[in-house]
Amino acid sequence: MRTSAAQAKCKLNEHFESLRQCVNDALCERLETLLQTVDNVTQESLVPLDHCEQDIQNRVDIAKEILDSGVFVVHNICDCC
Repeated sequence: MRTSAAQAKCKLNEHFESLRQCVNDALCERLETLLQTVDNVTQESLVPLDHCEQDIQNRVDIAKEILDSGVFVVHNICDCC
């Protein structure tokens, strides 16, 4: 009886260890897939944001040029009066 109980315990341990390893492998694989998906979404999402940033910077540069031109004109008008 003790031998068969010991064998049953051994078989149960083997079975559950195999099951644990299988679940762990599946979870690791799923994690890798999800991490890759996050990386892909991040890369795809950054492109439009980079374009917006460039557009905003260009408009800020243009506004600064216009402001500098206006300041120059105002100073020249005031110097003439």
